[in-house]
Amino acid sequence: MHNRHSVYVFALLFLAGLPCAAQVDPRNHVIMGIVRDEASHEPLAGVRIELVSGGDQLVAPPTDTSTEGQFQLGCKKGDFYILAKKSGYVPLQVKVSLGPSQETDVAIDLKRQAAEESSGAGPGEAVSAHQLSVPSKAREAYEKAMELMNSKKDYPGALAQFQSAIAEYPSYYEAYAEIGIVHNFLGEAQAAEEALRKSVALSSGKYSYAILNLAELLNNTGRFADAEPLALQASAFEDSGWRGYYELARAQFGLKRAADAEESAAKARDLKPDYPLVYLMLTNIHLSLRNYASVLQDIDAYLGLVPNSPTSDQVRKTRQQVERALEKTRAQNAVVPRS
Repeated sequence: MHNRHSVYVFALLFLAGLPCAAQVDPRNHVIMGIVRDEASHEPLAGVRIELVSGGDQLVAPPTDTSTEGQFQLGCKKGDFYILAKKSGYVPLQVKVSLGPSQETDVAIDLKRQAAEESSGAGPGEAVSAHQLSVPSKAREAYEKAMELMNSKKDYPGALAQFQSAIAEYPSYYEAYAEIGIVHNFLGEAQAAEEALRKSVALSSGKYSYAILNLAELLNNTGRFADAEPLALQASAFEDSGWRGYYELARAQFGLKRAADAEESAAKARDLKPDYPLVYLMLTNIHLSLRNYASVLQDIDAYLGLVPNSPTSDQVRKTRQQVERALEKTRAQNAVVPRS
């Protein structure tokens, strides 16, 4: 979760789902992240993202976050710093260490500068009335938990701090959602589901972040019938953007409704054309529909975004198989029957 997905092989290629991507030239590793307003937890668009070494040397072309607050950077393994900058917010530096894993997820919360708090906020950047009602002790525990989770990867420590925040403020549905994320990182799916459902209930079904992550969790565990209504609900939220349709496509495909899944995945693709995994979703859908011409288009779009990764190698093998199947079909159709 946190836009973290997983790709599995099924027949030629089966997408089980996984958090986020944007246009970059990924090399050996990929850093995928999201930037949010620290107070409202809404995604921030147009945040300048720089990846630097210890000597402030740029190691990848800078990029800006998308309308969903997402970014992606390609780089080689090692220790680096991510610099996040946006007018009206305090710049933040986050250390990332890239090891054997091909993908690293990062969540960044930017704090609004004091001088800017009374100025007009853009769409998705306003502090909600609920956030303003959070007691200071609960907020402090929450912020410490987010740092432990995102920067230090100390999930048990983060869990303890989130629980402290809830003890101070029992209706803190944002904290319950993050507890769900922590349990997911710890491989505790049942506890993650319970926390996310609590967040949804406390928010009266209005916190799309919790709904989306719950739908993703259910899809990841193969509970497609349970995931579908949540994904459908999330897709109705303006701030959920493409993710609602993406999770809806996953659920519908898992329920063997390929035509419905194709329609939902196409909506997700149109809203987020630089998200590589939506093209893998479409690849699987079009394979099941035996629409091989579209499969080739899906694969080419995916490889244009992610040319170098273990998954890309599998995708290329799938493309070769599809091309051979098409050539065989053309050859058979070209045979003129004897009179």
